[in-house]
Amino acid sequence: MNCELLREKFLLLDTNVLIYFLKYPPFMAALIKRLEEAGVNLVLDDLVKFEFLRGANSPNEEATLKDFLQKLFRISMEEVEKSQFVITAETIKLATEIANIYSSRLKNTRIELVDCFIAGQMKKYNATKANLYLATVNHKDFPKLLFDRVGIETIDTDEDIINIGFYMFNRERFANERILYFGT
Repeated sequence: MNCELLREKFLLLDTNVLIYFLKYPPFMAALIKRLEEAGVNLVLDDLVKFEFLRGANSPNEEATLKDFLQKLFRISMEEVEKSQFVITAETIKLATEIANIYSSRLKNTRIELVDCFIAGQMKKYNATKANLYLATVNHKDFPKLLFDRVGIETIDTDEDIINIGFYMFNRERFANERILYFGT
């Protein structure tokens, strides 16, 4: 992945990427370093944070996960507790519209709630220009119907081959799909 494409932009990490970063720190360190060198700002969404932390089996494990988030995002523990991307009425409206478009155009495909909200955040924060990108391993949840894949990073561990896709919300395609769905 050419991290220069993301220079001085914001990169939202999906839950699955956080899990892989936690599971394979030595393999992910090189990617994180390249992102940092390009001035990429890693950001955390509330629902992604919820999805990541809900896997804790004990208060100690939850504390470990929060410590991981604090170090990865280079924020204080208070900031881990606060929102970086607040879910607003606009986000809910956009997520609902996107879910409706997905349902009408992607038959037999079920996009999860959190992924609809991520798509809503992507639309909201890319209203005028592409500033927010997404890193995910769940490529089917961010289809070309509304997203452009701008890069792939392959991480080869002893156990897994991980293909992290980097996505940008396509405002023009959304506008066209919205007209098709809503008629306006």
